[in-house]
Parts: sequence; C-alpha cells; structure tokens
Amino acid sequence: MKINEIIKTKRIEKGLTQEQVANSLGVSTPAVNKWEKAVSYPDITLLPALARLLDTDLNTLLCFKEELCDQEIGEFVNELANFARKHTLDECFTLAQKKLQEYPNSDKLKLNITITLDGLGMFTNEKKTVAHINQIQAYYHDLKNSKDTQITQYATTRIIYYEMEQAHYEKAEQLLKELPDELQFDRQQIHATIEKQKGNLDEACKLMEQKLLRITNDLHACFSFLMNIAWQQGRINDCDMLADKFQTIAKILDLWEYTSRVLPFELAVKKKDIDTSIDYLRNIMKASITPWQIQSSVLYQHIPNKTGTTQMGQKTSKQILDDLANPEYEEYAFIQQDERFQDIIKQYKEKGIDRFLEDL
Repeated sequence: MKINEIIKTKRIEKGLTQEQVANSLGVSTPAVNKWEKAVSYPDITLLPALARLLDTDLNTLLCFKEELCDQEIGEFVNELANFARKHTLDECFTLAQKKLQEYPNSDKLKLNITITLDGLGMFTNEKKTVAHINQIQAYYHDLKNSKDTQITQYATTRIIYYEMEQAHYEKAEQLLKELPDELQFDRQQIHATIEKQKGNLDEACKLMEQKLLRITNDLHACFSFLMNIAWQQGRINDCDMLADKFQTIAKILDLWEYTSRVLPFELAVKKKDIDTSIDYLRNIMKASITPWQIQSSVLYQHIPNKTGTTQMGQKTSKQILDDLANPEYEEYAFIQQDERFQDIIKQYKEKGIDRFLEDL
C-alpha cells in the first residue's frame, strides 16, 4: 500500500477521526484529508509522531517492506489476471515487472506472479512470444535459488517441464534428481489431523476434500496419459476401457460433467469416428456452460462452488473448436469435411462463443 492508504487504514483501525489525528499533530483537518487522498504528504518532521499515533513504525508508514502478506499478493495476482483480459501480454509483463521492482526480495510474490504469467493463456487469446517464455523461465531459475524450500521445489518442477517441452531430457532428469523423494507422510493429511484434534472439524473436512480434488486431477492426467500410450501401441481395446473407466470414476467422484466427457471425445477423434466425435463435441460444449455445483456433493460440501468453471469451459470449448477447424491440423480433416461440423463452426463464427454455447 502507498503512504496515503496506510495512513487511512491505520487511522480507521485505531478508531480515530481525521480531526483527532489533526489535533494530535497540530495540523488542520483538511491537511489530514489531503494526505489520505494523496493530494499532499505530511511534513517529514511529523512522521515519527504520526507513526506513534497510528501505532506503527516508520518503515511501514513509508512502505519500506521487503515482503507482502498473502492477502496482498493474492490481490495483486487477481489484479494482474483481470488486467490481462483487456491488455496485451507485453503490458501484463510490464505491470508484473514494476511490482517485482517494488519488492525485489519477495520470493513468494515473484512465484505467484510467475505462475500467473505462465498461465495467462486462460485469460487471453494472445500467444506468448519467445521473449515472454524466456522471461518466465528466468524467473523460475531465480526462484530455484530461493531460501524457501517449497518455492525452490516448485520452481525446479516447472523448469523440468520446460526442459521436457524442448526435448532436453538429460537436463530434466538431472533436475529431477535435485528434488527430494516424496515425503513419507502427506503434509495436508497431517494438517487435517491436527485440525480434527483441535476440534476444527469443518476445517479438517475442507483440507481432506481439497486433497481429494487434487487426487481427481491426478487421476484424469494419469488416464489421459495411459490412453495416449495405449493408442500409440495400437491397443485400441485398452483405450476404450480406459475412457469408460474414467467416466465411471468421474461419476463416482461427482466430478464436473464436462471433465467426464473429454477422454471419450479425444478417443473418438483419434478413431476418426465422425458420428461419435460430433455427438461428444456437442455434449462437452453443452456441459461447458453448466456450473459445477461442487457443494451439492457429500465429497466436497466444505469447498465453495466453482464459480469459474463455466468461463474455463467456454475458453476450452473455443480452443477445441479453433483447433478442430484449423486446416494446418491434417488429423482433423475428417471432421472438417463433415457438414454437421461445418454448421457448428458457422454458428460459432457468426455468434461468438458465448452466444453460440447459450443457444445449444
């Protein structure tokens, strides 16, 4: 926060009026009002007395902080994500760089900013340039040397994925050796047990439900990976079984309907089964605008409903349609030639993704 915001926040926390602050410091009430509006600033000789009055220190008052609290970091990350919806990636990176210059020693801030920049594809249709990717990787390499072990491990993991994308497998394997073996006990499960022992049963449930959600994400990734390997090896029956089993698991675990339909759709496309591909395409697009009422499930009743699922589904549906219609992807030629698909693309282009999905 800036000095005007700090003065106002601290004054309100202390239950003081602008007039009381003014009387204590021997200045006028309008002067204090101007400080809080950043029209003017307190005289340097008043700062020690002002800090004592507001029960703070000069470093805080003058914004000399090396670290931000989690809430402040979260607020900036949300600001950056919203900024990306209306601005270019270059402008987003500039905004992020300015914030990092304010807090050059905050690894936690840098990590959260880097993760956000890394995932900006969810908020904008603009593709990252080589310069953007290089900057993200540079941030991760800086964070790899953090004194915070968790930050170091996360940064190292992301660097490994980038190395794999570039087919630098030896580098990736070497970095993998730097990561510790999986802990014998799950930290979140221990945390949940502690909360249970303390009598915080709702918090204990929430922690375990969050763990279950992470497991479902891992399951989806595992089934997708195994299905793709089975396809490469020509084990078509195994592909069918994997897709069917994941649909069953998704139903048992009360997952978002959209999630349960993705693997069967991908398999139908691989098989070039045009009728099934069109059916599943329509199904996943309809599911994409159906909110995931996660709290309606006994498995996740302590987790807030996922308000962003429809927006994510819309973006994913748009990406699927754009990819399927792209003439550069020869593997989709069979579906591009189908009249039903051509009609879908025509409506999508005419209406835009939001209206198109609503009219399905």
